[in-house]
Amino acid sequence: MKRLSVIGATYRSADAPLLGELTLASDAISDHLRQLADRFHARGAMYVATCNRVELVLDGAPQGDPMQMRHQAFTYLAGRSAPESLLKETLKIWGGEGAAEHLFLVAAGMDSAQLGEREIYLQFKKSLRAARAAGTCSPLIERVVVEALRTARSVHAEIVSNDRGNVRSLAHIASEKALARASVGDEGRPRIALVGVSPMTRTCFDQLIAQPVDLVVANRTPDSALALIENTDAQWQSLEDFRKDPGRLDAVISAISVPEPVLGRAELCRIAEDGHRPLFIDMGVPPNVDPDGAEELKFERIGMQDIIDEAQSSRANRQLELASSRRILDEGVERLRLDFGERLAGPVIAGINDQYKDTLDRSVEWLLRRELSHLSDEDKSKIKAWSQDVAKRCAHIPIKGAKALAADQQVESLETFFHASDDDLVASLSGALGDLDDLELEISEAAE
Repeated sequence: MKRLSVIGATYRSADAPLLGELTLASDAISDHLRQLADRFHARGAMYVATCNRVELVLDGAPQGDPMQMRHQAFTYLAGRSAPESLLKETLKIWGGEGAAEHLFLVAAGMDSAQLGEREIYLQFKKSLRAARAAGTCSPLIERVVVEALRTARSVHAEIVSNDRGNVRSLAHIASEKALARASVGDEGRPRIALVGVSPMTRTCFDQLIAQPVDLVVANRTPDSALALIENTDAQWQSLEDFRKDPGRLDAVISAISVPEPVLGRAELCRIAEDGHRPLFIDMGVPPNVDPDGAEELKFERIGMQDIIDEAQSSRANRQLELASSRRILDEGVERLRLDFGERLAGPVIAGINDQYKDTLDRSVEWLLRRELSHLSDEDKSKIKAWSQDVAKRCAHIPIKGAKALAADQQVESLETFFHASDDDLVASLSGALGDLDDLELEISEAAE
């Protein structure tokens, strides 16, 4: 776990436009992941991008100056350089156990703008699948992320239980705003469009489909959209057709990963000319609705930064509500830490056990051939069994120390502990066996 590192920007350190600038095109993620792994000399790489974060997960401890690492990440993601002050403010770095804990928090939605939201779980799974497909998901990344997702499921189950199913995410805020606008419409049944099929729009769909509104899902390809609207009254429209003629709309919620706005100035002008004045709720990062065009044409546009700011206003109260969920996360991180420690300490513990066992075996065999040669085979077997029990008891203290070092990921200390103590173990055991009179008394008592 010591090799694990995370570098990235979140809503705390970057606004939505800057996060959009750092977001990579989703259709080229495999190539990007391989290039990122090469750039950072990492054994593996995973890329996480959501509406409020962009992060690189690397199987490779940060090398050299952290500022250089920030520079490498920023120039690759944004395609431009930036002053050191912006780099330091924008890109945060986590390493080792801190990186693992951060990933646990992210997967469970406990580092999101809206605490406890569940959309990040699906986005996190998608990032893991992308790393697997690109061949950059190293065993270390796989192990940590899978455990983070497993713990996130437990956290979400508790949140749902405590909130009685009433979990309010960023997507819920967007849905509420769309419904508020739709409720004031005066042209019959309100009509709301969802642009893109993503975890965010899926949540919005679940919220809106039960309401008295007409829903249309606009997406580039039909498969995911048709699967979403199956057995409902919602309609699908190709993204190309939607851009040409969206029809009358009261609100548009968009959350699609594209480098350029899907509703640019030309599309907005067409909508304005038709007399439509829908509310645009733009959860895209980068923006799906051209911000300058919307302002120029006097459309009301709510961007992701606006939604994040609203969610932040209730963050303190939400932290208190989710205190028990944080405990579940801490327990998950501790399990992972101990698991890595046991794996790391395994060979060392085996070596310590073997050292004590071999030393006692040699000493007892020597005694049985000489001073205790008169004993029966049955008594000799009892003495050998006794010596193995002594070996286990003697090894207990150094093994306990080795486990503690391993649990704290103290690899160098663990290796030094084992190699430096090798000769000391032999010497201490030989000294303990030096007094034959005392040994014979112990053997007699054990045999009885």
